[in-house]
Amino acid sequence: MFVALRRAAYTAGNELLFVAAGIDPNRPLQQQGDVFWWGSGYFSGMTSYEGFRRVVRGFSRSKVGVDLESFGATIDGGAGFGGTLNAVCFDHDGKAVDWIQA
Repeated sequence: MFVALRRAAYTAGNELLFVAAGIDPNRPLQQQGDVFWWGSGYFSGMTSYEGFRRVVRGFSRSKVGVDLESFGATIDGGAGFGGTLNAVCFDHDGKAVDWIQA
């Protein structure tokens, strides 16, 4: 279980879950495995996941761009593909409170 969770991070109170590319909302956290890295087609439509207030991913294979409004937030600005590298600060309620681009 701990090896798989190295691919994700969460806040101490389980308010926010941070993943590289996505999760499968139909699987428990301990069974995500490589979905953290490769994502799933379910991320964009997620409205809840295991009690977290928000799930944040850094990369979107479909290149949807930055989305800070959905439950499943995406901060991928296209870095490495001609776009921007983004860093976003979220409060424990899942609200984006600061954002920088490079």
